[in-house]
Parts: sequence; structure tokens; C-alpha cells
Amino acid sequence: MWQRALFVSLTLCLAGCALGKPLAFSDGTRWSFPVMSIGDRDDLVTPVYIGDKGPYLFIVLPGRSSAIDTALAEELDLFTSIRQQRLLDSSDTTSNAQVRMAQVPEMSVGDLRLRSLDLPMFPQRGTFKGYPVRGVIGSEVLDDTIAWTIDRDRQMVYLAVQDTFVAPATGKAPISVRNELILADVRINDRDMEMRVVFDSGNTVLYPWAIQEAQLEPVGTTRYRARSFVLGERDIGPLDVLEFEDKRVQPHTLDGVIGGEQLSAYRVTVNLHAGFIWLEERIDDLATTADRVTRWGTGCASADCVSASVTSETEGAMVELTRSGAGIDSAVDMVMAAYDESGNPAPLPRLLAVFPAGVTTIRVRAGFADRFLGTQLRVVDATPFPPKCPMPDQGCLLPLE
Repeated sequence: MWQRALFVSLTLCLAGCALGKPLAFSDGTRWSFPVMSIGDRDDLVTPVYIGDKGPYLFIVLPGRSSAIDTALAEELDLFTSIRQQRLLDSSDTTSNAQVRMAQVPEMSVGDLRLRSLDLPMFPQRGTFKGYPVRGVIGSEVLDDTIAWTIDRDRQMVYLAVQDTFVAPATGKAPISVRNELILADVRINDRDMEMRVVFDSGNTVLYPWAIQEAQLEPVGTTRYRARSFVLGERDIGPLDVLEFEDKRVQPHTLDGVIGGEQLSAYRVTVNLHAGFIWLEERIDDLATTADRVTRWGTGCASADCVSASVTSETEGAMVELTRSGAGIDSAVDMVMAAYDESGNPAPLPRLLAVFPAGVTTIRVRAGFADRFLGTQLRVVDATPFPPKCPMPDQGCLLPLE
């Protein structure tokens, strides 16, 4: 009798526990964390705390293993070990290799705390606005048992357990996982293709046999145009793709890769447990400005935290930005966008305003300022990770061209 009771108990646990939160997660059913990027379609980074130390910037790479910079693990004196780990190589195959691992007792990202993580170590790669990128937020956070959304309009990532997940109403497409790869069926020029889905800033690529089969039109040496590109319910429309040929990949293993360059044009929701991805149309900048600039809780308390003026003077146009409200004692950068008198976006580059700690006013007279006469500058984003400014007592204003 006890064996049957144990069997029933284990069965119920397996059925129920699979839909709960991952074991390493802190209590709750929903979590979120802020992200940032240089450009609208570039890779995302987020601040992470290891115990009470940080913040350290980690790049967000769904579908990859989380990892930590070797130098950071040594700096924090984390316990390390060598173990066999399955690794995915550039030919999309997995193999076992000896990997140095760091034991992370507690890691925080946004309002999510994770405990007892074993993360592979790697040499520090890349920077973000001059700050070193010290790790990767991957599948240990964007877990395959929960649903997660990358919302570039609000510059946030949202996580939810299955019981509280609400699926988007549009843009649904089936996906699957094979050999640790996220795969999707795509219809290109009325031909069915199987492609890997990646979320970094790369382009969409097709292998030569797929380009030939779909009869894509060449528009350059290695660039081709698909007249139609359909992923489930989402008709992405005409799309330029790159040719990719890697002799390590056997023909017809996969037809290509859907890159983050295309996915970033949408609000992306993924539920690997249910086997679906959703691509929703994004929202106009101004509609979500308040959410973006206040997502950090410091530095910019509202979308009106900076007043701006562009005036014509004898020596040239002058741009003046004045910061107000809570958080003015902390360093911050703000992205400013130009709008015409009707409130429509002006065809001008965005400006990056860097306010060092304690600086409340930036005055700049530069050649680019003349182009902004007659426009209204508005804050459309803000982060507490400003790049270094060569004039720390005056602040900096740079065009993002």
C-alpha cells in the first residue's frame, strides 16, 4: 500500500512541480528585471548582484548557459571546481568538455534572487558604454519551465510560472527544443524551412541549399531577399537574409538561423514548456516613455525629469538641458529624441545626455545643435550607467549617429 501511495505522491509532484518555480528561484510567481542596450536592436545587458556585491553588468542571452567572468569569480573568492559539462559549439552540436565552474551562493537580478548556482567561467568579453560585461544571464534565469517576455519598449524582461502566465493574443508560432537548440518552422517564399531561433543581435541567415530551394533574389554578394517570411501567425513580410556557409554543418541539418536583429522588432514572449513563441507589434516610443525612464527607481523619477530648450544665438545654436526631481545627486545618462511642432518624431539623430553626479544643467553649443532648432527634445530613456564624460563638472551631450 505504501508503495502505491509513494507512487501517487511522486506522480502528483512531478505533474505539479514541473509547473512551479525553478528550485533556485526566490519565492513568488512573477519576477522582472530591467535591461538596457546601446541601440534599439542591440544586445541587452542587465545589472546583477552577487551576494551584496555589485552591480555587475551581464549580457542577456536566452537559450545559452548563464556564465560568470573568471576574473570576477576570483575577485569574489568564489569556490571553483572542474567538471564535465555539455557544451554547444559553433556547428550546433553538443559535446562533453572539462569546464571550470564557480559556485555562486546568491545572485540577484531585478526582483529575482537565485540561490546555489554553478556557473561556467569564461574570460571577460566586451564592454557596454565602457563598463566591462562580467557574465551571461541565460537559461538558469530564462528557464524552460517558465514563460518569459522581452519587452524592448519598456526595456524590461518579465518572468512568470505557468499558472500565472497569460499568453499574448496575437503573433503565436510553435517552437521546439532539439539538442538544446530552440527551433521553429518558417515559411519562406512558400517553402517550409526549419530554423534555429537565437536572441542575440545577429542577422537572419540561410544556408546555401535553403537559399536555392526558396529561390531568393540576390541583392548583393552574400545578401538575398525573401519576398515573404512567415513565422506561425506572424507575417514578417519581405526580409533580407545573409548567406551563411559553414562546412562543419552537414547539409539539411537546419536551414538557417532567425537572428535577434529581426526578433528585436517585436515584443517577444517565449514559453518552451508549452512549445510556443509570440511576436507582438511594438508600441510607439512616447507611449512607454514613463515606464522606461522610471524602471530603475533612481536617477529619473518621471518622463519630465529633464526640461530642454534649443535657442538660436550669434555664436550658434545652444542646447540646454536642466535636470530636476528626485535622484539628481546620482550619475545618469538620458536619451533625448527630437519631435516637431505636431508631436511627430523628427528625422534627426537621438542625443545622449550624460549627467555626472551633482550636475543638474548641461549647456552645449556645437555644430549638430543647429539641426535641432524648431524641435522639442524629450527624454525617451534613462539609465544609471552613464559612459565616462570628459567634462565631469559640466556634463556631456553627444549625437547617437
